[in-house]
Amino acid sequence: MVMLCLDISTNCGWAYGVPWSGVPRMVVGTWKLPKGATHQQRSHAIARELAGFLRGQPVDIAGIEIPQKGMAPRIVKTVGEMGDEFSTIKGGTLDSQNLLWSLNGAAQAVFAINSIPVRDIGVKEWRKDIFGNGNIKGDESKRRSKAELIRYGIDVSNQDEAEAGMMLVWLNNRRGRVMLEVGAQRA
Repeated sequence: MVMLCLDISTNCGWAYGVPWSGVPRMVVGTWKLPKGATHQQRSHAIARELAGFLRGQPVDIAGIEIPQKGMAPRIVKTVGEMGDEFSTIKGGTLDSQNLLWSLNGAAQAVFAINSIPVRDIGVKEWRKDIFGNGNIKGDESKRRSKAELIRYGIDVSNQDEAEAGMMLVWLNNRRGRVMLEVGAQRA
């Protein structure tokens, strides 16, 4: 079983590996997304990068870190003084959350087209299992992820790669259960 995990943000860290026991066996990398581009352009860029990667590498299961629950903006309908209905957006940091969900959707679509099952991995979920604290702050998680992979001898050049690597460690540790979860979703 070959696994791929994505840490999607303004750049996309990825970790690719086969199951192991003991020392992790993986390679990591980063897809740099165009700066100053629209959400649509960045979504197309990640879809192109991922599709190109999949043409050269077999993948049996993928994991994608999803934006934190409750962070996605929602549309709320309101009625104005004159009885006119209009919509406003509440919650989330609109621009950054829209971008993260857009990139996630692009990656999900590429995996679906290639019939690769995906396990959505919650930020708090993998951090709790790996570090014992799901509420660990992002900067601390990135620092600890990088240190842990370097300790295993895996060369990481940035924090996106490090967190993707730690998600792959999480996916590897839970692979039997994850395959059952993904199978149940497909049924």
